Amino acid sequence: MSDTEAPFRISVPDDALEFLKQKLALTRFPDELEDSGRDYGAPLADVQRLTAYWKDTYLPKWREHEAKLNEELPQFTRDIEVDGFGKLNIHYVHKKSTVVDAIPLLFVHGWPGSFLEVRKILPLLVEASPEHPSFDVVAVSLPGYGFSEAPKKKGFGASQYAEVGNKLMLALGYNEYVTQGGDWGSLITRRIAQLYGPKHSKAWHTNMPMGEPPHPTRRPLLLLSYLLFGLSAKEKAGLERSKWFQEKGIGYFKEQATQPQTLGYSLADSPVGLLGWIYEKLVNWTDEYPWTDEEVLTWISIYWFSRAGPVASIRIYYEVTSEDPENFIRKIETPIPVGHSYFPKEIAVLPRSWIKASNPTLAFESEHEGGGHFAAYERPEALVGDLPVQAPIQNILVEKSCKMAQAYTSSRPATSSAASSPTLTNFSDSHADKQLRGEDVQEAYIERKDRLVNAIDSTKAILNNIRNFNRDEWVVRYPQLKEPVPEEPEATSEEHELAPSLPTIRPKNQRRSLSFADDPSFETEVVVAHPSNYASKRSVSMPIIQDEPEVDDEAQKDSDSVRLIPASDFNVLRLDLKLGTHPHSSSSTAASLVSQLEKASIANLLDERINASLSHVDKLRLRVQDTSSKVLVTGDLNAGKSTFVNALLRREVMPVDQQPCTTAFCEVHDAAENEGVEEVHIVKEGVKYDIFDESTFTRASLEDLDTIVGDNEHKPVNQQNIVKLYLADTRAPSESLLNNGVVDISLIDAPGLNRDSVKTTALFARQEEIDVVVFVVSSENHFTLSAKEFLTNASREKAYVFIVVNKYAGIKNKEKCRKSVLEQIKQLSPRTYEDADDLVHFVDSAAALQPHTANPAFDDLESSLRSFVLVKRSKSKLQPVSTYLNHLLCDIQLLADTNMIVADMEMMSARAELEAKKPVLEQMKKSKEVLENAIEQVEEDGTTKASETTKKILNAALECIGQGKLGVDIPSIPMPSYTGLLGIWDYARDVRRALVSSVDDAVKLAEDQARLTTKAGVDKVKALGEEHLPVGAERNTRVFMPEAMFSTRRRGTKGTKSRRSSGLYSNIGGAIVAGGVHGLGIGLAQRHDLLETTFFDLLDVNHQFFIHFGDGKHQEHVDTDAMTPSALSVVSVGLGALTMVGGQAIGARAIIEGIVRVTDLLQNETARKWAAPVIGAVTLGASAYFILELPNTIPRTVGRRVKASILRGDGQEVPVSFVDGHATRVGRETRKVLRLVGWDLRERFRSSMDQSAVEVKGAEEAEKKASKAKEWFGEVSVKAADLKQTVAFDEIAA
Repeated sequence: MSDTEAPFRISVPDDALEFLKQKLALTRFPDELEDSGRDYGAPLADVQRLTAYWKDTYLPKWREHEAKLNEELPQFTRDIEVDGFGKLNIHYVHKKSTVVDAIPLLFVHGWPGSFLEVRKILPLLVEASPEHPSFDVVAVSLPGYGFSEAPKKKGFGASQYAEVGNKLMLALGYNEYVTQGGDWGSLITRRIAQLYGPKHSKAWHTNMPMGEPPHPTRRPLLLLSYLLFGLSAKEKAGLERSKWFQEKGIGYFKEQATQPQTLGYSLADSPVGLLGWIYEKLVNWTDEYPWTDEEVLTWISIYWFSRAGPVASIRIYYEVTSEDPENFIRKIETPIPVGHSYFPKEIAVLPRSWIKASNPTLAFESEHEGGGHFAAYERPEALVGDLPVQAPIQNILVEKSCKMAQAYTSSRPATSSAASSPTLTNFSDSHADKQLRGEDVQEAYIERKDRLVNAIDSTKAILNNIRNFNRDEWVVRYPQLKEPVPEEPEATSEEHELAPSLPTIRPKNQRRSLSFADDPSFETEVVVAHPSNYASKRSVSMPIIQDEPEVDDEAQKDSDSVRLIPASDFNVLRLDLKLGTHPHSSSSTAASLVSQLEKASIANLLDERINASLSHVDKLRLRVQDTSSKVLVTGDLNAGKSTFVNALLRREVMPVDQQPCTTAFCEVHDAAENEGVEEVHIVKEGVKYDIFDESTFTRASLEDLDTIVGDNEHKPVNQQNIVKLYLADTRAPSESLLNNGVVDISLIDAPGLNRDSVKTTALFARQEEIDVVVFVVSSENHFTLSAKEFLTNASREKAYVFIVVNKYAGIKNKEKCRKSVLEQIKQLSPRTYEDADDLVHFVDSAAALQPHTANPAFDDLESSLRSFVLVKRSKSKLQPVSTYLNHLLCDIQLLADTNMIVADMEMMSARAELEAKKPVLEQMKKSKEVLENAIEQVEEDGTTKASETTKKILNAALECIGQGKLGVDIPSIPMPSYTGLLGIWDYARDVRRALVSSVDDAVKLAEDQARLTTKAGVDKVKALGEEHLPVGAERNTRVFMPEAMFSTRRRGTKGTKSRRSSGLYSNIGGAIVAGGVHGLGIGLAQRHDLLETTFFDLLDVNHQFFIHFGDGKHQEHVDTDAMTPSALSVVSVGLGALTMVGGQAIGARAIIEGIVRVTDLLQNETARKWAAPVIGAVTLGASAYFILELPNTIPRTVGRRVKASILRGDGQEVPVSFVDGHATRVGRETRKVLRLVGWDLRERFRSSMDQSAVEVKGAEEAEKKASKAKEWFGEVSVKAADLKQTVAFDEIAA
């Protein structure tokens, strides 16, 4: 414990991690009611998932999470004396802005929060900008929370928490400050304002505003206003939210405010209990914030690993509510200005009129559309956005604000946005910087170094964000830019004559054709802008400018508006997408190979490249933070680089024969680093060198160097050793490079470039460790191909390379040599060429080793090198990092801008698709019910019409049959002709067959009419499809075949056929049998019982009897013609009566007896007299009947009997109406066809609507995703552009 500020890093002991893992493994979960959701608390499935993830995934990676927290949040501890409670060791986050005199801000969290709540707003608050003030942020861990010590005594209430916050700010040197808080942080910052404002606390802001409700005595006017005007819909919704919390969400408060110790046993012993207790609040108190499992578990882990344990954090409820329960709610007024931010899903959302009445010093309000209780974590930008515009914060600390304003105006360079960045401002060195002495140079360098480190961190954050966005949100596309072939018009003769004198007209911006490797079909025109032009016009929106010419040319003025990009090619993030090609293959072949790659494949390649860049940036950061400087000396073989190193050391140490130290990296250090001992350290293979750990190296003397180098020559490449040389330089610090008195310098004699490809590759790989590259080239050979490649790469990263042109004394035409070398350097390293006076030296290193010989050229070289390495460290050490970052940021900006173009085009394409397809979907939704009703109506109309037509045809046919006429106009069997009395029996039989067959024909006619009706219905359904199905939807291409209706099908395996009908109507009229005539399948003409001729077909005695002697009921169903008495009807009646009465009433025996009696009677004389006339009359009547009436009567009689038989359903198992049965059968067949067609249309409509809905949803998601990507890439582009300006070294002095 200390009264001074002590750095703090989260470091949970391994045994604590193992204990937590065991606890999680032993968890016993409760059961859960079905469909309970969140009504009963945290869902079992969520808690089980989080527990498993905590144990199996999150906990094993805790060290990574721990390191990330330590990296993002600068943490400290300090002892704070609290009156009556002694000293408490308080943990807090403290980060200062780079802006001088930034406003101090105390951020106070609540429960179940912690110092983690500041994590997202911290970089936003400390950010420097001329648009708003910046803050020095202090985020305190309240006593008992996080890693702060908890009080040991009762009574630690709101005033004590306020005392801790105020004393912490004073201890940090902030005599005046502002505060911000939510939850308990709102109450504590309010109490700070009440106790320490306005002397120390100048203003406070809260995202959980409180107010007292209307009261008849304390708030009478507010009550009157409420009664008269009521509340708005939004205020009512807020009160509903508050009511929900009071009724459903406040149980935890009651428990923690009354019996915290009882609850503490569960929270302290069960990590899953703690998880469920807090997770429920994180979900219920936010505005649908998408908590990730890692976020939740980091939040919970801070409580589990907290210094005092979870129970200490909940005691505040007991202490504060017990301290002063009345003033806990009512005492809200403060003596200093207050600002309020309203978020709709806060746990208590009161009407603003109530809050205003309770806060008379309210000076600022801001209402947001979304957000909940944890505003700093849910909506960091919104919350931070409220602080700079808050009037109290704008007006306090006038002196500091004035200083900030001055700092952003006249005292800053023109690029104020760059100068105000919290990462890196301006590295420009003025002429006066050249004259700075050692301590001044070192101080300026340290300041610049710190700012560059911030720039590196910001760049890393951008790269990591791109990787995450590439993985989770959007497949980042890799662009390819091609220069279009210019169309040059033929020049006239006059133009040829004037050509030498006319200036070349070139546009400021260069047009390119933008495409993507994974999608060769995509192509659009873009403009590569000049950096200054682009920087002046960039914005978060799509960068589009007019391509302006340098000269006033009408043809150039007509150029179109095109998309603007910052560069034409990548520097660092370049992907080699032409693998597999050889020098003689066409580039189109490689492009065709690459185009076959999926987007994800190229995105993965890009991700790997970004990962490699991140690794390199980490090494750059280490290089910047490393106080020493590494100088790499390399060059071609036999260029004399080892001789040059000896000349710098003023002693011959390196071998200079034909086999110099080309095979090993020899690092030369000042012997002072090795306690003044000169010796050689041979680094052991596969270990990291540590001068204090002799197990990492082997000692040797300087005399053994030749042997060491020789032995190294014969070892495999992967086993060759790095050699460390410690040499004492007795020269004065003002003359020595190693013993300079300012920084530690290591001079590395590297292998030559042309030794072999492996050595050259190793040399390239070590560039990232090097601060200064000294390249030695022979003035006799100039630059080889390897040298040119090396210098090009080195210049791309470091911009400046120190070049030594050795063996210059032996050149005869020195001026020609100098000019030739400089021209080559101009192409290889333009920045080096611009500073050639200091960076390019023509010397003879061997001459410098000769004693007592003046060598002004080498002395000038050594002086320039010392100045470059020591005095101009911003150029030698920081400039390479700046150059690399600038190239990397250019690549990021190019990547962001081109992807923004893709996102914009995909967004427009999605919107166009929505405009085309969404109305179709809406129309389909509206017409769905209409179509359903129309299909049902067609089905019902067709079925009804078919049934009614069948009834009409069959009833008419039966009527005709009953009258002895054929049932149809065109029968299949005509009515037979009467052939005479002798053929009367055959005549009756043929009549019966013709009449019965005509009934079959009537049924066939009814079926044909049903086919026509069905065909019309099918056409109507198809018309409905054409009307309601969208364009492009698949139509029904099936051809309806009416003849297939009422067809037969085979059953079983014996080839028998039967009608497609079953049930009650399967045997209508006893007529449905196998093998019906003419393919009808009806078969009345095939029924023997209907075709069998009887006596009653000739004389229907029963019919005549019922006509004359019936009760009249039967007569209603008898034809009119049949009721007309014929000439011999009486005889017929008599015979009928005799037959019926005699046969049925008297019996056979009685008949015989009667005949005997009649015989006896005729023997009587009297009887013979009257019997003769009777017999004659009967004979005469019978003759007349058979001659005159019988041919006309037989068809009617037969028809009447056939009709009666059909209507009675003779021969049926189940009596069914012949007409109704067939009407039902035909209607059902019609309905079946129409229903099938209607079902097909419904399915096509449903499928089309589902497909349309999927397409609309896909387009909406694509539009949303593309819109988000466009906005995100725009923000990335702006951030990269800002950082690019901050890392620029263009103005650095020589």
